[in-house]
Amino acid sequence: MIHRPVDTYCIIKNLQSSGFTEPQAKAILDSIYENDHHEHYATQTQMQEVKHEINALRIDIQCIHTQLSVIEHKLVYKLGGILISGVAILGILDRYFA
Repeated sequence: MIHRPVDTYCIIKNLQSSGFTEPQAKAILDSIYENDHHEHYATQTQMQEVKHEINALRIDIQCIHTQLSVIEHKLVYKLGGILISGVAILGILDRYFA
C-alpha cells in the first residue's frame, strides 16, 4: 500500500475551525494515523498461527495425495481386469460364432 505524506497542520486547523479544541484535534489525528499504520501488520502470535495452519494444510495435502495414489492403483488394476475379461469374452465369442 502506498502511503502519501499527510499535512497534519492543515488537518488540525480544519478540525479546530469545525469546533474541536487543539488537543481534541491532535487526539483525532493521532488515532487515525495510528490505526492507518498498524491495521496492516500481523502480530507474532498471528504469524505463528498462520504457520501452524499452513503446516496442517501441508499434512492434509500429503494425506490426500497418498489416498489418490492408492485409488489410482486400484482403478488401474480394475480397468486392467475389465480389459482382460473383455478380450477373453471376445475370444470365446469368436470361437463360437466363427
